This record gives sequence, structure tokens and C-alpha cells, in this order.
Amino acid sequence: MKKIRTTKDLKLNSVVRVYKKGYGYSKIIVIDNTEHFLSVSANNEFINHVDKGDTVEAYYWVEHNASYEFPLEVLGKFEIDLKLLFFKHTDNVTWSEERKCLTAEVDIPFSFFTFSVDDTAKVFSTRDVEFLRGRIVTLGDREAVIAYSGSVDEDAFVKGHICLEGGDIPVMGKLVPLGNGSSGRYMIEFTGMNEKERDQLLDYIFTIYRE
Repeated sequence: MKKIRTTKDLKLNSVVRVYKKGYGYSKIIVIDNTEHFLSVSANNEFINHVDKGDTVEAYYWVEHNASYEFPLEVLGKFEIDLKLLFFKHTDNVTWSEERKCLTAEVDIPFSFFTFSVDDTAKVFSTRDVEFLRGRIVTLGDREAVIAYSGSVDEDAFVKGHICLEGGDIPVMGKLVPLGNGSSGRYMIEFTGMNEKERDQLLDYIFTIYRE
């Protein structure tokens, strides 16, 4: 993939995630990229929260969990038919080997079962496992916090599904108890989740995350 050194290098239909202080996060899509400006489509709510001269933080995520980060200054907006934003180009593009992890407070029922890596030779069947019930209280695209009143083994891994309107997303990862008085709270770091599933989670988080 060609390195991005300026926003002029962004291709059409690129998905860029933006952050505006006082509003939160949103997602924009590049629809035109000229020598003089960048035009994007955006949702009405975000467009209503930005004005000419405002600067937002932008993140263009690429493969291998890396990202480009850069500021974008609003040139103006078009709201008659299409809902468009126009930004000044910037050469202030930096490369990050990690992505900022966006999380949101949620309340999602979560049915799961636990297993040990020592049991990997076993073939699991839904008839052979005991499903446990908890709730996801914090959700990100790479991790989640679960509230569960029972106890689990220290080296337990968890497998389950997050049920969203767009479909079920499979979840697997190690279940780590949270300390500092967080009794009954466990952290899951997702493993084996593909980019499409991560994007589904982020799309959901973006719809509910506001400052």
C-alpha cells in the first residue's frame, strides 16, 4: 500500500473516523479529493456540530491495526441536497502502529461459556457446554468488560456472541478479573476477530458514543 504523506493521497470512498471535542466520534467517507480541498459525506448530526474554521482529529485506519492520524480544518458545508463537508488539506500526517481504542458504556446481555487452552484437543458442542449469562457493560472493538456474578477459573478463556441489530458477532478471548474493587467485572481481549466484525462493533459504538 502506498504511504500517505498528505490528505491529498486519500482515495475516493476511504472511510475516515473523526473526533470533535464536545461531540465525540463520527465516520466520514471521502467522495472527492481535489488539489484544493477534501469533500466528504457525513451524517446530519455531526454536520450540525461543526462550523467553518473548526478543527477535528482524524484517523484513517489501515491493515494490521495501524493508522494515520491528522487534523482536518473545516472549510465549509453543503446541506441543500447531499450532506457534505469540505476540509482543507493537511500535510501534518503521522503514522501510528496502533489504533486508538474507542469504547462506550453499554448494557448488552451476553451468553457465553468458558474453556481452558488445555482442552483444545476436545471438540466443543453446544450440547456439551454450560452457558453462563452476564452483561457487557463496556464495549470496544478490541476488548470488552463483562459483569458476571459467578466465578471462573483463573486461566479461563471465553467464547460467546455479541448480539447487535446488524447480526451476531462471535467473541473469544481470555477472561481477566478486574481488580481495584471491581468485583464481578471481567475484561475480555478479543482474539481472532476479523476487520469486518471490528467495523460492525465500531459502527455500533459510534451510534451511541457522545460526550
